[in-house]
Amino acid sequence: MLVDYRRCSLGYVATEHLLGYAVARAQLTAMLEDVRESMDRRFHPASVHQTNDRLISGFDT
Repeated sequence: MLVDYRRCSLGYVATEHLLGYAVARAQLTAMLEDVRESMDRRFHPASVHQTNDRLISGFDT
């Protein structure tokens, strides 16, 4: 994510690595909300105990 209120940094980050580009507070707020929602979907529910995490994620250690 790149926050560029002065609008002079576009192009410094390669496109495939740029999650988002904001030049205004409203854009940044919307981007952060999208990231928060995506992270919420990725986390396990609070009811999942650490010992069960391996079973849910599919990784066996």
